[in-house]
Amino acid sequence: MSNKKLYRSTQNKVFCGVCGGLSDYFGIDVTIIRVVWALITVFTAFFGGIIGYVICAAIIPEGNGGSFEQKSAGEPYTAKPSDEFDSYFKK
Repeated sequence: MSNKKLYRSTQNKVFCGVCGGLSDYFGIDVTIIRVVWALITVFTAFFGGIIGYVICAAIIPEGNGGSFEQKSAGEPYTAKPSDEFDSYFKK
């Protein structure tokens, strides 16, 4: 059995990280998730997609897990995005 848990992404997000979290959980590119969500929103006259997103944002916890936040499963990601930037300018 897999120990995968669904979390909202803190790194790969536009609004609340719901699509980024779904992308990490299912292993699908986040762009595909966002396009499908946009289509659902348009075809349900904005009601289904927007209400669904708000509900997911309220229910799904914000996590510190996911492909952007971990090197591999069970090993926390420790480097900060600014580390590479700082090392470039400290030469």
